[in-house]
Amino acid sequence: MKNIDVLVEPDEIHAFCRKLWRTDDFRQSHDDGGLVFEVIDKLASLPRFFYERSDDHLETGHFTSWWGGVQLRPNDYAKDGVHDLYYLHEMYHAATMPTIPNDLTRSAWGRKLNDNESDASVCSEISAYFAMPGLRAKTFDFEIYADRFLKDDYYHALWRNNRREFEETMILHRRNVMSADYVPKDMPEKWIHLFASQNKESSPIWTKNYQMIEGKLSALRRECYDSQIGRKQAMQNFMDWLLSDEITKGTDIPFPEEAKTFADIYWRNKKLYTDEAEAFAKAQKAANAPTPSPSATQPKLQP
Repeated sequence: MKNIDVLVEPDEIHAFCRKLWRTDDFRQSHDDGGLVFEVIDKLASLPRFFYERSDDHLETGHFTSWWGGVQLRPNDYAKDGVHDLYYLHEMYHAATMPTIPNDLTRSAWGRKLNDNESDASVCSEISAYFAMPGLRAKTFDFEIYADRFLKDDYYHALWRNNRREFEETMILHRRNVMSADYVPKDMPEKWIHLFASQNKESSPIWTKNYQMIEGKLSALRRECYDSQIGRKQAMQNFMDWLLSDEITKGTDIPFPEEAKTFADIYWRNKKLYTDEAEAFAKAQKAANAPTPSPSATQPKLQP
């Protein structure tokens, strides 16, 4: 991690995030109290840190949003809509991550991470398109999982009338895909299945240290709400621990051993996903291309 910005007060967190948005859809949703504002307001309930990678290979997949950190990626995404959705996803992770100290069982901790990932994915991969109707045209050029729901008037009505049920319904849809005992042939479902498998691989990496991390996250919250300590000192205490030699092992990266182990998993799956996404996009583009008329394909007679 490098160029770390530690932000303490809610107003400065809102202002920092507002400057990150590249689409009018996100700016308007933030300014008008929409979905984006709601996520950032939850994010701002605690101090946060934003940072750049010091090592692309090790840090791109590192789960720093678990600790309240957001990785800055100004040059990773060609499309502005995808850029904004990345931040929404990571900020949702950090903003809604619950914690209890020390006695959190391995099973309960794993379930917590799975639930948080599912919630963040529904927000950034489905709900965002319902909340910001113009966003879909600014993201992916191929079919995504949300498209099947965006075509159905029922889900638009459910979003407007009972958002909580809408979100739980989408979580259930995704869980149904993730829990399949086979790899789906439907490409958007296959990607969901792939990422679920990746998350299962990442969980054991943290077995040794997850309770220590949960304890520090819980202490941060309690100290923020303690009038004798307050947000600024609480965050200073937390960052001193996170960046200590004990945690970084003398590097720029907290928990570098875990980062290295997961990087191998992340980049292997990243290549698979990228290759399949490119092939899928090409196939869809070819299928949607207009068929030339017979006259256009016949040779012209010479005069």
